[in-house]
Amino acid sequence: MKCFLCGRGKLEARSLFDDWYGISTCSECVSQVDVVEEVGLDMKSPQEKGRKYERQLDEGEITIPLSGAGLLKEDKKDSEYLIQVKHTTKNSYSIKLEDLKTLERNAMLASRTPRFDLAFEVNGKKEEWVLVPKKVFKRLGDD
Repeated sequence: MKCFLCGRGKLEARSLFDDWYGISTCSECVSQVDVVEEVGLDMKSPQEKGRKYERQLDEGEITIPLSGAGLLKEDKKDSEYLIQVKHTTKNSYSIKLEDLKTLERNAMLASRTPRFDLAFEVNGKKEEWVLVPKKVFKRLGDD
């Protein structure tokens, strides 16, 4: 691949570390180029995509520091919801009742409503879903 900056050199990864993060170095001008950013290639692992998705915030949301390791085990919260966030690059995702019950218990302890956000990202297309308890869904329909 030709360098985006000088147009003459060839872009090559100098190490496995560079290649993993999408960084290439031009053989001519010796500039480092983020190929992922320049070309729009998606070279991130599913775990990296999941962590990035967890950090995306809607208006009014804040991330919970050390989610999973701290006192509050979920990923985000806002004034109404305690939110567990999951992301997958597969066509399916398995949810256990035990995990939903844990989310519900943690939300109750934090005086919030439980919410489970799930994103499927397949072939570069992202589809997002939100799961809430049925009583919350019915309340939303009454508004």
